[in-house]
Amino acid sequence: MRTGFVTDPVYFLHRDEKGLHPECPERLHRILEGLHEKNLFDALISIRPRKAEEIYLTKKDKEYLDS
Repeated sequence: MRTGFVTDPVYFLHRDEKGLHPECPERLHRILEGLHEKNLFDALISIRPRKAEEIYLTKKDKEYLDS
């Protein structure tokens, strides 16, 4: 079994100004460094991130499908 990994440079811009959310650029950097140090990164399946609009139906689409 292989593991997928989704990442994008825009993820490094995410910062919670209040410090309440654990996700931050430094954490992502450490995760990527660890994967590379352990030679695990190449074993992952790279998955292209998609915008929510590509994944979820709009309300209009749902109404059309429900009719």
